[in-house]
Amino acid sequence: MDKTKQPVQCNVYTDGNLGVVFHYPDTSLLFINDLHNLYVKDRDHLKFDVFHSGDFEKILLAYLKEEVYRQFLDDFGGKGFFLCSNTGTHSISVDELS
Repeated sequence: MDKTKQPVQCNVYTDGNLGVVFHYPDTSLLFINDLHNLYVKDRDHLKFDVFHSGDFEKILLAYLKEEVYRQFLDDFGGKGFFLCSNTGTHSISVDELS
């Protein structure tokens, strides 16, 4: 039996209100793509600005397991994506995350 880990699969779908949404299993985070800007919402609290403090990496690691965080970096790193707060006050290139 092969025990190698499979990459975490990101689910992609279109929501009539949100647009193109990326969602990883076992997290409440929704990544909404708008012209390479990824706005992040907590599906349980859609109006809450997840990145209100601007500490992107710390917040992502609080929501995502380490392997999901690494897969997120693989999926969106090197492709010109930015993470953005919902208010537009904070943003960071995904490439700047470690």
